[in-house]
Amino acid sequence: MKKSTIIMSTILSICLLLTLLIILNYDLTDNFEKVYVGVTYCGNSVEDGKALIDKVKDYTNLFVLQSGSLQRDLKNVNEIGDYAISAGLYFLPYFGYYNEEPFSVWLENAKKKWGDHFLGIYYGDEPGGKMLDDYVEFEEPQTGDSIMKTRYGDVVLEKTDGIVIHYGLDEVIHLFIPATNQDSNTSKDVYANFYPNGSIKIGESDISATANKVITLTDYQTYDQLLSRRPLKNIDETADQFIKKNQYTIVYLNNSTSTFTSDYALYWFDYLSGYDTVFAQIGWNLTLNQQISLIRGASTVQNKDWGIIITWKFTVPPYLDSGSELFDQMKTASVSYTHLTLPTKRIV
Repeated sequence: MKKSTIIMSTILSICLLLTLLIILNYDLTDNFEKVYVGVTYCGNSVEDGKALIDKVKDYTNLFVLQSGSLQRDLKNVNEIGDYAISAGLYFLPYFGYYNEEPFSVWLENAKKKWGDHFLGIYYGDEPGGKMLDDYVEFEEPQTGDSIMKTRYGDVVLEKTDGIVIHYGLDEVIHLFIPATNQDSNTSKDVYANFYPNGSIKIGESDISATANKVITLTDYQTYDQLLSRRPLKNIDETADQFIKKNQYTIVYLNNSTSTFTSDYALYWFDYLSGYDTVFAQIGWNLTLNQQISLIRGASTVQNKDWGIIITWKFTVPPYLDSGSELFDQMKTASVSYTHLTLPTKRIV
């Protein structure tokens, strides 16, 4: 599905109480070349998934399996995929993770068995959004150290030797050194706060000790020493870590099939990570034109495919926006001559 042959796309997506549409391969140059309209199933029952296929097969042609539980058993994925394709539908399964060795065998078999009716892999969800709003863990490949970006924006570095350095948003640096990582001067765990003005506060359990006596490791004696070791120091370094985080997995998938995800931010960096297609999430009172401009610009410059997926607007019934608003969103996106996702009505 390359942009030279794809102008617009849609998938109808149902997520339990939520209905979404996405349009794929919608060619406006002359006539409709190919349109995929389908549903997304997020439940945990194979039989319920089959029941949904039976319900929608007469007016859709794509089934997206986005189940957190069913993805863990490839037999479940196969059973639903076989059922969907036997009903004449195309199939797009979601995976948040996988074990590469059995997965690679499954992927090759799926391509052979399902052919063109297998559209690719929907791998991960909201990587950019999670980078902004959630906990995201990285691993430093050279040292094996763990780097955690919290949902609040502070950074925690956990070294392989058990030392933890927490860089707070208030510029205070919190240091933990386990007893096993110290010399004979002390056998206690050390908790200390380092302040920008150079002062150091030792935890209550070590209150009687001086900082120089307790914190004896050369690299952890001053605020500036700790600050120099801070990961994610600037935007460029943070972007580099984000791009590399899933790049190996996505590149591996790209060598065999097309990769999809949906997001509500950082589309440019999703593409740099290797995704073929990113669906911009519309809803939650996000500005429609802004989201379309961001996703379209990122995909055009990088020669990738893009789409939109209209999610729920409310956390209580009716969940979705009004029918007229959804239709207006669909029309606004459709004039962009590329991928498109949006809901029609609530289907229970």
